[in-house]
Amino acid sequence: MSDKKTPALQYRFDGPEDAPVLILGPSLGTTWHMWDRQIPELARQWRVFRFDLPGHGGAPAHPAGSVAELADRLLATLDAVGVQRFGYAGCSLGGAIGAELALRHPQRVASLALIAASPRFGTADEFRQRGVIVRSNGLDPIARTSPERWFTSGFAAAQPAITDWAVQMVRTTDPGCYIAACEALAAFDIRAELGAIGVPTLVLVGSEDQVTGPAQARTLVAGIPDARLAVVPGASHLAPVEQPAAVTDLLVRHFSSAWLPAYETGQHAIPAAPVKPVLAPPPPPPPVAPVAEISPAAHQPDAAVRPDPHDTGLKVRREVLGDAHVDQALATADDFSGDFQEFITRYAWGEIWGRPGLDRRMRSGVTLTALVAGGHLDELAFHTRAALRNGLTADEIKEILLQAAVYCGVPAANSAFKVAQQVIRADHPAGLNGSSGRRMEPMKLTKKFHSCVLLEKDGQRLVIDPGGFGEQDAAVGADAILVTHEHPDHFDEERLRAGMEARPGAQIWTLKSVAEQISAAFPGRVHTVGHGDTFTAAGFDIQVHGELHAVIHPDIPRITNVGYLVAGDDAGAVFHPGDALTVPDQPVETLMLPVQAPWSKISEVIDYVREVKPRRAYDIHDALLTDLARPIYDRQIGGLGGTEHLRLTPGDATQV
Repeated sequence: MSDKKTPALQYRFDGPEDAPVLILGPSLGTTWHMWDRQIPELARQWRVFRFDLPGHGGAPAHPAGSVAELADRLLATLDAVGVQRFGYAGCSLGGAIGAELALRHPQRVASLALIAASPRFGTADEFRQRGVIVRSNGLDPIARTSPERWFTSGFAAAQPAITDWAVQMVRTTDPGCYIAACEALAAFDIRAELGAIGVPTLVLVGSEDQVTGPAQARTLVAGIPDARLAVVPGASHLAPVEQPAAVTDLLVRHFSSAWLPAYETGQHAIPAAPVKPVLAPPPPPPPVAPVAEISPAAHQPDAAVRPDPHDTGLKVRREVLGDAHVDQALATADDFSGDFQEFITRYAWGEIWGRPGLDRRMRSGVTLTALVAGGHLDELAFHTRAALRNGLTADEIKEILLQAAVYCGVPAANSAFKVAQQVIRADHPAGLNGSSGRRMEPMKLTKKFHSCVLLEKDGQRLVIDPGGFGEQDAAVGADAILVTHEHPDHFDEERLRAGMEARPGAQIWTLKSVAEQISAAFPGRVHTVGHGDTFTAAGFDIQVHGELHAVIHPDIPRITNVGYLVAGDDAGAVFHPGDALTVPDQPVETLMLPVQAPWSKISEVIDYVREVKPRRAYDIHDALLTDLARPIYDRQIGGLGGTEHLRLTPGDATQV
């Protein structure tokens, strides 16, 4: 029997109570709903048991650090509901759990199906690095790329609702449990034990699976004595979602014909699955499975860890509208209006704006349209400011109002344009110069010490990486500060505090690992960004590129690092990569080149310049470069890089 202290899993039963039990195990980042399309057919013959991984789908967040521990928790849950013997089908991590059960508890498993599985999932370093990304930047970078890993490109393009569902599944997973599952996969390796799996096994793989593809599937089939291979055409990693009919048919055939009789244990065995369907063809399946039993806590987050909607709402409200606006609204609240302020903080900002389904740029766009439609011009003014704060550009706000003119009426949009124009002229005057929204004057670049750079345009000052090697006042006077990563030569809390305190309107954009260290001191003024994000800071349009710091040594875990592409007056831009040789997918006019570092060689720096193809490159990350070495670097990079290579001493400036 399993240890009674082992945490149970969140589960759901579907199908007749007297039928043999078939367990469906989920992939990392998914919930039991990944099997929804299989249930109507499978629940005709089997009592289908689905479960969620810890911290997935609202399940209690009790991290499990190994596949064996996940298998133990599943057995403890099955023991609690009286299930002794079962068939098992699992996808990816769910497949690893099934293989673990077949190896350690063969008397419990009657038949096995391994979908998108492998005896070893990539390399340990790959999953540990994924954990590093989540620790530093949350699950959003992983969530945004999940459709690329799970589905073929054609399916993802044709099924936007399903791809959105996939992203939201990952986003709502508990980060600690996700990291623990990555550690479990990193340590999983049963290559030497495949011959001990003694149950009939179907190995099913999508033909286009780039995560655990046909090669890994063939390794399983070659090692498991009683295994057969099924390749599903036109499917990637989540074949049950992408090709549900084909996967369901293969599962029905396998579990209908390959079900070992129960071991002689002296206990009454659950009946074996029928070799052939014994029921007449039923009518079309109902929209839900015939019988459902759900664990008491199913898909409800722990009350102890669920954030209070008021606290969430106040945080979001400050981040979107700004501290000054919120402080004024709360300060003027009295016995008459206080309940209303509580209502909008809790429900509008906590329950709706705090939901993960839309990003804040999209929510601002929807809000502006609704305010135009309703003629709420007073709220339109501060929501225009909020839209700029959330990353919409003046051009994008203009396009939203033009679209609103078509569907909400020209008079309403005309009034809205006047309000928005006043806000943008007051807060972002550069956004009104020229149809592109770009500022018409050239941008001034000042080299600070080491990797710190100051950009100035239309009276606005943007500082990148005011780290510990540089000037004490590097961030003082900045309207916006960008930090690429947490290493002390790029991030220095004392210097950031000096800049933020010197200018109350200053704001910071950075990755999660830095934001967590300073955001509490400046509520609503520190913003977390990641690869692929775009935003406007102090009137500068900025894109974020890159996810990881360059490799210093294989034994040193890589941290997250992002680069910033700051838009210029034409197709070019200034790119500061931080501590990585990231190549943006946009043209770069001026490259801030990390010329010397413990993680680079001069040959790599030269190749990086060649790949980016900037018009010019200025050295940064040069504090450790000696005067003796500088001429060598200048000559080699200038001669071989294929672009103009320049060097500014700290305090020197140029126009870009």
